[in-house]
Amino acid sequence: ACIKRAKTKDDGNCLFHALAHQDGADGAALRAEVAEFLVEHAADQGVFADSWLEEADMLNGDPRSCWGGDTSIVAWSLLKHRRAKVHWRDHRNVLRAEDKTHPDVLAGGEPEEGDNLTTVHLMCNGKDQYDLLTPSDCSGGGQRFGSQPDPESSSSTKKRNEIGEERQRGTT
Repeated sequence: ACIKRAKTKDDGNCLFHALAHQDGADGAALRAEVAEFLVEHAADQGVFADSWLEEADMLNGDPRSCWGGDTSIVAWSLLKHRRAKVHWRDHRNVLRAEDKTHPDVLAGGEPEEGDNLTTVHLMCNGKDQYDLLTPSDCSGGGQRFGSQPDPESSSSTKKRNEIGEERQRGTT
């Protein structure tokens, strides 16, 4: 399977532009909707209630300096009953991914009639930008994203780690 990165506007609402893209919705409007949802449903989030309220306060700030993040993605997942996965490249340029779907969406079992449990894939630059990853045919300039082995499990990485540990102990 191949994917393309759909760049979003870098106006402070990039996360919401990416999340709204497939529905044809407006990113700024989705930001406001998620902020309201965070407040309305914070009490149902147990130990995460305070972080939901803090995220809502932040989203109600200036988009140029107050951006959405993981908590917004998890709340959006519950609001829209959709799965979300965030991808990024680590310091070794290895592609990583983490599911940011709300547990209640995952626990829902089989989708009900009309539910849309397709996964939205987001690409984060690790600092200040989210883009949408969309399916693509490989001939149209899309990148092939296959599974990559965990670099921590590769023999060269293990050897490097062993050498590093020996250096820390002063045995080399």
